[in-house]
Amino acid sequence: MNPTKAPEVNGPENPLEKSISDAKRGLISTQQLLRLLTSSELFILSTSEVQADGRGFVPLLFDRNGTPMAAAFSSKDRANAYGSRAKFLVAMKGYELLRRVPPGYGVVLNPNTSYVLELTPDGIRNIIRDFGNPLR
Repeated sequence: MNPTKAPEVNGPENPLEKSISDAKRGLISTQQLLRLLTSSELFILSTSEVQADGRGFVPLLFDRNGTPMAAAFSSKDRANAYGSRAKFLVAMKGYELLRRVPPGYGVVLNPNTSYVLELTPDGIRNIIRDFGNPLR
């Protein structure tokens, strides 16, 4: 991961970040966290301009032991910390993001913060299988 540390706030900025913190402390189950993740609005940076049909979307990537990890953020403020690396911002529900991640790619939510959540390629596949589409 990139050693750059994104600025922290005094506490979680939203319910998803609180749930990440709660899950790490064992206060809620992984299933509760993932259910909230799939229905939450996430912010994804792109290094090129995204067209209305999705063409041009090139997500900001991190490397995790050889696995490319698309960066996503639980708030615009967290995404802005990486604005010098990717200038275009796309918002979508967590489930939509996970559904669009190509095979072999993972997702890192809020990289280099206290509210980080890493999803491996296998983990993403399992979430889609186990949770279905919460947006229906």
